Amino acid sequence: MVNEYELSVKYLKENFNYKNFCKELDLLVDLRLKDEELWRLAPEITRYIVYHSLFNRLFKFNIIQEVGNETKEDIEWENNQNKIDLDYFDKKNLKLRKWMFNKLCKGTLFEEINSNFKLIYQFPMSSYESLIFSKFNKRYYYFSFLPSYDDSYTKAITDVASCIHRVSNYFDTKLSKKEFFDKILEEHRRGGSLLIKGRDDFLFEDINNENLNYWHLLSYDNFDEDAWDAQGEDERIKMKKKGLIK
Repeated sequence: MVNEYELSVKYLKENFNYKNFCKELDLLVDLRLKDEELWRLAPEITRYIVYHSLFNRLFKFNIIQEVGNETKEDIEWENNQNKIDLDYFDKKNLKLRKWMFNKLCKGTLFEEINSNFKLIYQFPMSSYESLIFSKFNKRYYYFSFLPSYDDSYTKAITDVASCIHRVSNYFDTKLSKKEFFDKILEEHRRGGSLLIKGRDDFLFEDINNENLNYWHLLSYDNFDEDAWDAQGEDERIKMKKKGLIK
């Protein structure tokens, strides 16, 4: 780890090791295939951005060290990581975390930090789903970003320390917008959830425009059950006028 650093936008842009970061993303996706529960315990992706601006080795969260088998390097890494986390979550670095939050909402965080990355698609819904291209390894990464809200659930907490930010998958060929959205629908189904018309529609509304529904627009024929009949005749008439059901 570097001896002197500052957690600032300028420092991250100047020191971010995007190649190691992408290798870390690959390891995390591979971990999900082997152990999804462990994958969910991994640090948020925004923290990996910080780690790979300060360290020259991979974090390798996908490798579980058995108790007593840690190397000196492993112990040193863990101690340094704990130190960085304390610094990162300190209120003095709230400005950086707010900046990250705002850029994630726009889908431009990775592009802002390093020109290796390019935003392909972003769907700002109840969760923000984005496809980001990495130029050096020609790989497309699927990220999910879920903000936290205040007690009234009307105002987002604009601090990435309160959010969930994960890499869900990667692809070696570019997906069309519909193909990517179908991957988002696959994520909804993970764990046995059904995709039900008339129940789940609100999940796919644009966060800033409730009249824009990406599921309706791109893939409304991709569903498991149709519950519009149970919504009542008035609601069904509204949906027919919008051309969403027959």
